[in-house]
Amino acid sequence: MLIDIDLRSVMMVSVLLGILFSGGLLAARTYHDGRIRASMTIWASGMLLQPLAWALIALRGQIPDYLSIVFGNSLSVLAFALFAHALRRMHEHSTVPRLVYALSAAVFIGLSADVLVVHQPQWRVFGLSLLIAVFLFQVARETLAGPWRVQQAGVQLTAAVFFFGAGVMVFRLVYEGFFATAPREVFAPTVLQSVVFVYAALAPVIASFGYVLICNEQTVADLRRMAATDPLTGLFNRRPFEQMGEKLIADAARKRRPLALLIIDVDHFKQFNDTYGHAVGDAVLQRLADVLQAQLRGADLIGRMGGEEFAALLPDTGASHALQVAERLREAVDALEVRSVGVVVRIQVSIGLAMLDENAIHDDEPGELLAALTREADLAMYAAKRAGRNRVEVAF
Repeated sequence: MLIDIDLRSVMMVSVLLGILFSGGLLAARTYHDGRIRASMTIWASGMLLQPLAWALIALRGQIPDYLSIVFGNSLSVLAFALFAHALRRMHEHSTVPRLVYALSAAVFIGLSADVLVVHQPQWRVFGLSLLIAVFLFQVARETLAGPWRVQQAGVQLTAAVFFFGAGVMVFRLVYEGFFATAPREVFAPTVLQSVVFVYAALAPVIASFGYVLICNEQTVADLRRMAATDPLTGLFNRRPFEQMGEKLIADAARKRRPLALLIIDVDHFKQFNDTYGHAVGDAVLQRLADVLQAQLRGADLIGRMGGEEFAALLPDTGASHALQVAERLREAVDALEVRSVGVVVRIQVSIGLAMLDENAIHDDEPGELLAALTREADLAMYAAKRAGRNRVEVAF
C-alpha cells in the first residue's frame, strides 16, 4: 500500500535512476547534431540536477533547512524548467521559456522567505503547491507547442506526465488549504505524501522515456525531410513533388476545380557554370528558388525537377490567372541580380504553362494526369526557348 512506502528509499532510487538516465542521454547525444543534440544536453542537465535535489531533500534534519528545503526543492523545480527549455530547443526556438524560469525563481524566493523569515510550514506547502501546479501545467503546454503531431507517442507520454503532476499539486493545494488540520512530518507515510513523493521521484524518469521517443520521432522526421528536399534549394525533389502533385491533381479532378502547372527552366544555364564556375551556378539556383517561394502562395507546390528545371503546381488557379502568375515570375527573375564570388550575373527563365484538362474526372489515374500535364508544360517551355527565351508559352 502507498502508506507503507519508505519515502527516503523512493528518493534514493530516484537518485540512482536520474544518474543512470542522464549518463545514457549524454552518451546518446554524440550520435546526433544540431538542435537535437543541444536539446538532449539541456534535458540531461535537468536529469543531473534531480539526484542532487533529492539528496539534499533526503538529508532533511541532518543539514541546514536552507540547503534541504530551499535548494533541494528549487533544484528539483529547475530541473523541470530545463526540460521545458530542452523541448523548446527541440523545435528550433533559440529563445528560452521565460515564464517557466520565472516560476522557478518564484519558488526559490518564496521558499527562502519562508525558511528565513515567515516560518509557516503549512503556508509553505500551500504556496509551493500552487506555484508548482502552474509550473507543471506550463511545462506540459511547452511539450505540446512544437511542430510535431500531438498524436505522437512521445509527446503524449511526456505531456501526460506533466499534466498529471499539475493535477496532483492542485489536489494537494485544495487538501492543504481546506482539510489539513496540522503540519505533518515531511516524510510522514500518508497517502498524499506518498503520491507526491513517488510522482516527484518517478516523473522525470517517465518523462525522459517520452522525451527519448520525441527525439527518435524527430530524427526520423528529419531524415524523411532530408530525403524529400533538394539540399541546395530547400525545395522538394522530383519524387516527393510528384507524390504530392498527384494528390493535388486527384483533388482538383474530383472537385472539378482548375489547376495549372508551370515548368520553369533557366536560360543559358550551362554558360554560367562554364564561365563563372559551379559556385555561381549554385547561387543562381538558390536565388531562383527564393524568388519562386516569394512569388507563389503557400498552397502552391514547388519543386526542383533536376538541373536548372523547376516546377510549380497552382491549385484553384484558372488559365488567365496562371498566365499572370507566370509572367510575374518571369519579370521577377528578369529583374534579379545574383552576386557570388565577386561577380554579378543576371538570369532569365523560359516558362511553359499547362492546364489540367477540364474533362478529367476523379476516376482518371492521378499519376497519368500529372505525366500528361508535365509533357504539355515541357513542350510549351521548349516552345518558349525556340521563340527567343525569357518568355511564357501556354500549351494548347
